[in-house]
Amino acid sequence: MTNYELPYSMDAEEAAIGAVLIQPALFNRVAEIVTSADFFITRLRMIWQAIVELQAEGVQGTDIVVVSSHLFHPL
Repeated sequence: MTNYELPYSMDAEEAAIGAVLIQPALFNRVAEIVTSADFFITRLRMIWQAIVELQAEGVQGTDIVVVSSHLFHPL
């Protein structure tokens, strides 16, 4: 029996999140294509989910500081 691993690209996952953290206005464009389930790497999935939650709450400017605060000190 052969073990198969799903294809993924850590670089692509990091690039999607990095783009949104650097330029939060890109969120809607990226979110049209990407969901949390698309992230293979757990920590990146958690970061994306935090961005999604903040956007749903109407938080403007979901940059690295805001997202980090949400992850480590959720309200």
